[in-house]
Amino acid sequence: MKGLLNRLSEGNMSVISNEIENIYIHNSRNDINKILSNLILTSCVSVSLMPEKLLMEHTMVLAILSSHIGTEVAAFFVERLAELFDHLHKDSHRQGKECANVVALFAHLYNFKIIHCCLIYDIIRRLADSFTGQDVELLLLPSKKYWSRN
Repeated sequence: MKGLLNRLSEGNMSVISNEIENIYIHNSRNDINKILSNLILTSCVSVSLMPEKLLMEHTMVLAILSSHIGTEVAAFFVERLAELFDHLHKDSHRQGKECANVVALFAHLYNFKIIHCCLIYDIIRRLADSFTGQDVELLLLPSKKYWSRN
């Protein structure tokens, strides 16, 4: 599955998502949810700011799989992402961009209508409550790029 995600692009999105769907059909959904979530988080959450297109493509494949297989695919990923956000935000002395990548993934999940705005509001509220320099950066970055949707 790692090879499929490494080849992921807009041009081959349907082919890759069909191949991952076949993996879901022939294996335990829970196991595949764990593997897929780990692979996406490993690819998208790094100490450097990840390219927007990479984050969007990985989120798009989650949206496709959720609509074809079931909402538990995205639900499992969102739960893992929320746990990671909680861990990274509490560990505020980090200098990397992991938390920014996580917030960007949440923004893409919202744009693909995988998560509701209430979760986004909870993230904004949490960042506003602590309001450190990193929190301000996390509030400004996605609000300019992703959350200006009408």
